Amino acid sequence: MEEAVVNLCIAEAVREKSALILGSVDFFSILSDGTQARKTKAEKELVLIRTERNGIPVYIVASLLEMEKFGGGNANAIVKGINSLFNESGPYRMSPEDYEGKLVSSTADGASVNTGKYNGVLTQLKRNRPWLLTIHCANHRIELAVKSAFDIPELAAVEEFYKTNYYLLKNSGKLKSLLKECAASLGIHYYELCESSTQRV
Repeated sequence: MEEAVVNLCIAEAVREKSALILGSVDFFSILSDGTQARKTKAEKELVLIRTERNGIPVYIVASLLEMEKFGGGNANAIVKGINSLFNESGPYRMSPEDYEGKLVSSTADGASVNTGKYNGVLTQLKRNRPWLLTIHCANHRIELAVKSAFDIPELAAVEEFYKTNYYLLKNSGKLKSLLKECAASLGIHYYELCESSTQRV
């Protein structure tokens, strides 16, 4: 029980310090990303804040919002959840003017809930902030590009060749030992094939 109380005190101290930092800076940006709990399947939204203080980048993990409290995983609920962090009763206690004026960019993945033209999260955040820079997360874009790369027929053929050899050797200990002996007698290094990461994408 004492450990839980200590953790709660530390968390509150970090939140207070973070609120002071946000109150003292001229701008900040947010990154939000949705996830789903493995066991409960409950929707959650991670919100990360980035700002700068005395020329040094500052990153604050603002919250892992439980979306059920805000009405689910739709765009309106996500915006409501994000806004709740910065309103005057939220953990980062900002005036509406500061929250509106200091938020300069927002990043999310390319899901329609985030980037929808009429009602997406980024669109809603930009309504009162025409200057807001909205960014499709570079890491998510790279992931999409890598997934698209595996649709190239030549790469698919190489992948199929690799998988065939991997399972052939995985399922035959005798063949694997003969291959090692052959490599040793030829004086070449034998590399054991590992499971292709593209099979898990």
